[in-house]
Amino acid sequence: MNQVNTSNLSSSGDGEDIFVLTQRGAHFTNMGNLMTSGDNADGIRVSADGIVVRNLGTLTASGDGSLGIVVGDPFGMHYDNVTAINLGTINSSGGVYEDAVTLAFPDGIDAFGNHETVLNYGTINALGDSVAIFTVGIGSRVINHGQINAAVGGMIADQINGDEIGNSLINYGNIHVTADESHGMAFLVGGNVALNYGNIVADGFHSFGIAMEGDGNRGENAGSILATGEQGRGVLLLGEHLSFDNHGTIETTGIDSVGIRFAGENLPGTDGGTFTNFGSVKAAGWAVQGSDSDDHVVNLGVMAGTIDLGAGNDLYVAGHGSSLAGELILGEGNDLVVAQRGFGDLTIADFLVGGSDDVLDVSAYGYSSLDELLAHALQSGSDVVLGLSGHDQVVLEDTALASLSANDFLFGGAGAHAIGGGFGSEFHADAGLGMHPDAAPLAA
Repeated sequence: MNQVNTSNLSSSGDGEDIFVLTQRGAHFTNMGNLMTSGDNADGIRVSADGIVVRNLGTLTASGDGSLGIVVGDPFGMHYDNVTAINLGTINSSGGVYEDAVTLAFPDGIDAFGNHETVLNYGTINALGDSVAIFTVGIGSRVINHGQINAAVGGMIADQINGDEIGNSLINYGNIHVTADESHGMAFLVGGNVALNYGNIVADGFHSFGIAMEGDGNRGENAGSILATGEQGRGVLLLGEHLSFDNHGTIETTGIDSVGIRFAGENLPGTDGGTFTNFGSVKAAGWAVQGSDSDDHVVNLGVMAGTIDLGAGNDLYVAGHGSSLAGELILGEGNDLVVAQRGFGDLTIADFLVGGSDDVLDVSAYGYSSLDELLAHALQSGSDVVLGLSGHDQVVLEDTALASLSANDFLFGGAGAHAIGGGFGSEFHADAGLGMHPDAAPLAA
């Protein structure tokens, strides 16, 4: 059944949805203006599998827990293979609605079910306690080509059972979030993909451009991510075996802000994942801040700000053509630094000599012994300067030249260390219900 609405309709009572779609596989198009002002009252509610909804008009929901379009219920019925397409405008502005049997968020579009498709070509204004697009399910796809203005979140995929994998969030448009601890894009469950080819701006204290919370999540930025607030984060990596590639720009401008944050909840001995930079990362605080997990940073682009890898057995690759305007702090653990030809200058603040902790891989330069390397080294005050080539040098701060041993280095013949490459080497083209702040304070 195909149904088209061209009328302007409104409802004012609590729980008074304007359209409830119950026929499996039906197509519904709205070309009018739909307005609900009661609590828990939605413009369009989908209650069957396989329905296609198109909005070309305006949906306005101002009551608590009221949405523009909703598929199913978070703790009730879920409906699969639903498509929701917005080519018009959706406005939501209420607060959270909760009673003994109902929990409803005042979002723009919510989809509870598997293999959903949510496409935005228009504008979604979710300015209450709300998210523009929110999904829970398996194998769903959310793509934004338009404009999203939201308080709490732009595009978020969450979990109820913990098996909500295979989802993708893709942004080609613009996302602007404004509240404290807001998220431009976020996965709150593992095994999913986040791609940004557009623009994300996250204002507010401790807000995130992209938050990837869950094991095995993968992400890529080929657009721009800007976090402007105090303790803002460009990208958060929480969990094990995550990967994120940056081909665009990531910038944070607030006090104590972080470009890439390996989350403080990551446990010692776990694989915190790999961040590979082909583009630009610029932070007012830390370009990268690691944690107790084993974190991996491959820099093949431009980074400005301190990189602090934290505890754990970490990896930093100073790649060909890269630059780091700031210090590299290795932290505790047995850390490996790989110098590729053409990396320029690198300053390491806390290299631990003795070979049992930190190791510098210089195998790309053909040195076969400590004596050969030290012939190109000098003591400069309290620091050691290693002139690896005419253009590449490493400064080891607060290090005595005489304290260096062969165990502190990997030479030619030991084999160059593989740099990985994370998600980007494989993929560059498009392809609980509570938000989780980065737990560890920056001072921790």
